[in-house]
Amino acid sequence: MRIRRLDPTLANQIAAGEVVERPASVLKEVLENSVDAGGRRIEVDVERGGTRLVRVRDDGSGIHRDDLVLALSRHATSKIRQFEDLRQIGSMGFRGEALPSIASVSRLTLVSRQAEEESGWSVEAAGSARVSDPVPAPHAVGTTVAVRDLFFNTPARRKFLRTEKTEFRHLEGMVKALVLGHPELDVSLVHNGRQVFRLRAAAREREREDRVARVCGRRFVEHALRVEFGRGELGLQGWVAGPRAEARASDPQHLFVNGRPVRDPVVRHAIRAGCADWLGADRVPGYVLDLVLPAGDVDVNVHPAKHEVRFHDSRLVHDFVVRCLRGLAGASLLPAGSLPAADASPALRPEGKAATGVEVAETRRPYGGGEHSGRRTEVAPSARGASEDASAPLGPLAGRYAAVAGQGGIRIFDVVAARREVIFNRLQAAAHAPVPSRPFLVPETHPVGVEEADRFEAQEESLLRLGFEYRRVGPDRIMLREAPLALAGIESSEIVAVLAAALPRLASGDRHDRVPSFLRRLVEGLEPPLDWPRVGSLLQEVEALCARPESPSGRIWVELTEDSIVSLFAGTGRK
Repeated sequence: MRIRRLDPTLANQIAAGEVVERPASVLKEVLENSVDAGGRRIEVDVERGGTRLVRVRDDGSGIHRDDLVLALSRHATSKIRQFEDLRQIGSMGFRGEALPSIASVSRLTLVSRQAEEESGWSVEAAGSARVSDPVPAPHAVGTTVAVRDLFFNTPARRKFLRTEKTEFRHLEGMVKALVLGHPELDVSLVHNGRQVFRLRAAAREREREDRVARVCGRRFVEHALRVEFGRGELGLQGWVAGPRAEARASDPQHLFVNGRPVRDPVVRHAIRAGCADWLGADRVPGYVLDLVLPAGDVDVNVHPAKHEVRFHDSRLVHDFVVRCLRGLAGASLLPAGSLPAADASPALRPEGKAATGVEVAETRRPYGGGEHSGRRTEVAPSARGASEDASAPLGPLAGRYAAVAGQGGIRIFDVVAARREVIFNRLQAAAHAPVPSRPFLVPETHPVGVEEADRFEAQEESLLRLGFEYRRVGPDRIMLREAPLALAGIESSEIVAVLAAALPRLASGDRHDRVPSFLRRLVEGLEPPLDWPRVGSLLQEVEALCARPESPSGRIWVELTEDSIVSLFAGTGRK
């Protein structure tokens, strides 16, 4: 068969198959154009779940009369000019395929007016590449796109649409994403002639809180923690469910990158990892978060529908998000109005400034707290910090020790030994139930001896039950894919090294003692990083685990009673 050029209508319908899956797909593309046009008021009107009508009106800059026909032509756009523009896309849309693709499977009417024109102009297209000539039409400054009878000429596509209720739910979700990602917009939604909601533009913080409550529910707002963190050109802002929030399937999970709603596995994993310490590794938090970074550091041109992005430095973004959220609850659960000053405690001192110029310790507060609310949040036992003088740990002492004042004296902890003991107990729990694991964002290959690699291969099933997932990639090389969450913060190279040293104990000795002996040898070889902002909760955990100050790995704490402290000063001439 000879090669020939596709008919323009067929080419547009093929392109429509990539970006137009359902009425919500149409709405997404049109809304993005309204945002790019500078619209501040956007009205959405739909009928029968969008299958009969999807109409979007905005008050943006409008389209010039001579460009209306061109706007319904493939690869026609005002947003990019050359290849270099693709390296830093700041607009929501840019491909120039949405309108012609939509027009090829619907009856589309485009009406627009610019400020310098006396009237608006209208063009139409109905399932073909042919576009009518512009005709005058009354219209305010801005643009209206009306899409009727979606898939009227492609019945095979139409039969895959769901019920009106289901399709409307997708449409509503698209509008809600616009509301959350762009608080500066005035947005209304009407379905079958009934107004579903109208949200005014939110400029002040309290207005934004109310906007989130309208979209995500008051319950989420009441338990959410405010996130506002900036470091260099990276920023993270929004809300994340607090530790007291009950997990529900309906909890919102809205992620934006520079205001664009996306589904990115890197950031989603970072959110879960960052909240794991205070929310639990088995819970996925609800969140509304916007990640801000330079346009040149993110590639949005990786998916036809622009649902996915690719970061130029995924590891940097992942670690930044984890760092923002990790320990958030410890600072945020302080009672409203009692947040420490920026220099009050080394444990709470921020490492960067928030995007607004406010230091991080001042912005981590309970959502709805402070001057706007009389609600006070109790300090959770696991999150007690420098605000409680009676139990606040004093450290670091000599690099690895911390002192805690108690009712009967003072305890001086070896924080490294305490961390090892906590890790041991968490890993040992794997003998009775699966332990939560953490996949490495970029699995690395590490050299080991051939004999050690053979041991890894022989013990793969046993280690998998303990939370270690890996594979042998050469005669003397191991690639570690996942490790138990208890080892978070420890480099994969160190984990592989201590595993190799401890594996002989897993293959010899009494079968009941093999796993504890292996885990004990494993933790003895670790040099876990010390996270001083959360050392208080670590010491409380180790006290709950250990009745005695000694463990097989060494002494965990030394206790100075009141009598021993008094005796230290006896005979010094004091009366």
